[in-house]
Amino acid sequence: MKSIRWVTGVAGAMLVFAAATSQADVVLNNADVTFNGLASNGYLHVPGDELGNQDPDKGITPFVNNNTIYTNSETSTTFDIGAEWEFLVRNDGKNNTEDYEGLTFTLSAETGQKAGLWELTVSDNDPNTLPSIPFTMDFLVHMHGGNSNAFYFFDDRKIEAENGADGTSTFEIKFKNNGGNNPGLSNFDIFVRDVRSVEDGNGGGGSSEVPEPASILLLGAGLLGLGLIRRRKLI
Repeated sequence: MKSIRWVTGVAGAMLVFAAATSQADVVLNNADVTFNGLASNGYLHVPGDELGNQDPDKGITPFVNNNTIYTNSETSTTFDIGAEWEFLVRNDGKNNTEDYEGLTFTLSAETGQKAGLWELTVSDNDPNTLPSIPFTMDFLVHMHGGNSNAFYFFDDRKIEAENGADGTSTFEIKFKNNGGNNPGLSNFDIFVRDVRSVEDGNGGGGSSEVPEPASILLLGAGLLGLGLIRRRKLI
């Protein structure tokens, strides 16, 4: 039986995330976070006093579904990303696993939320039932550090592995405060919606090959990475 494993890689981007409390001190743009070399679709900065409740279900989920106007720095315009976001998983120094639409997501950190390697592993529990890998999904990434929150919206991003040679998809976030240092990250949250399998030409539910986890790496200490490198092996 063949199995396929996706492991992530890292690429570069820069985010100036000021430690000061004033929103005017924070400079963000779409390209602060990239996925597969493409910038996010939009961003939202929220000072800490406007989002004091960091509980993902009682605080952040209602906030993201009621504050849907984001900025597109490429066009200098604002737009509505829509609601219906669901909290998926958080890492605040502890590993957490959640099931969503038949997929299992595990977010872990190598040395806690302030340093080391973060990994979100996506496992397809039943490759013969939709949704299955490959799939597309809307992602909303939330970071809380110091007295600031940053949200980045990714529309219809595909989780897949290409046949033949290794393929890589990445996003990275890098934090700097006014002193040029990496501020501590209190929590990293992922919200999702609209998961859809990608038709592979064989009629939907996938082949008899059982995929191993698709992995998303998130690098702490001000460096977060998301990527996918397919590795193929025989069992």
